[in-house]
Amino acid sequence: MDHRDEDALLAELRAAGRAERLQQLLLFRSPGRGPNHPDDPVALFRHYHESDPTGAVDTALLLVTAERWDRHARRVLAEIEACGILDDPDLDRLARKLLGPDDPDIVFPARWLTEHFGEVMPDPDASVRSKRRPRPPLRRWAADRCLRRQVVTAGQALRIARRLSDSHRWALIDGGLDAADALAERDVACCIDAALSSGKGPLRLRALRLLAARGQRERAVERARADGDAKVRAWARQQDQQDQGAESDTQRGAGGSR
Repeated sequence: MDHRDEDALLAELRAAGRAERLQQLLLFRSPGRGPNHPDDPVALFRHYHESDPTGAVDTALLLVTAERWDRHARRVLAEIEACGILDDPDLDRLARKLLGPDDPDIVFPARWLTEHFGEVMPDPDASVRSKRRPRPPLRRWAADRCLRRQVVTAGQALRIARRLSDSHRWALIDGGLDAADALAERDVACCIDAALSSGKGPLRLRALRLLAARGQRERAVERARADGDAKVRAWARQQDQQDQGAESDTQRGAGGSR
């Protein structure tokens, strides 16, 4: 499919006429790659649901997992969240779908297959499921929201994380750190430990900084000195240099007061 086809397909999405038809097109004629401005899916969402929120959670899920906009998935989700069409229970439901461990699915009536493909179904009202593939940034948002809203506990979120592939697991743990200010101390400690056990240096560094900020700076620096990532070790050296500078200032101040 070339870019002219992509533009034609976007025009078809805009002209679908009703939300149900938009969902069918997003399911059966994936927008694919091509021109992918993040405002396009948000405009589609507003157009079809500003006056009627029916089915808006499914539309949001289809849009944020559409391959065409996967580079902007987190931004698209943030703007859909900000537009106010989905209320808190809707957003909680969307977050739980995106959290995992299984990929979220869309449930639709079998008659949609007849309407779109002309395929005769023995039971037009039977439910059909179609899996979607969320990008890691969507897992991160989902973990943050689910923990803040107590949709899941920290323990449940981390058990989900263990069942995901590396990039998705790390994103979910990142979301746990995002929610740290809203969690009990023991739950924050669990998220920090999970991050420190990860294979991602920047995530370990973020956890160490959070650990230091929460009154365990010595432990964080000691752990960072032995880390396998050069940037994490560099942070430890920076902390040591700051300590040495502070000690020198104290000694000079003590000498000048004699």
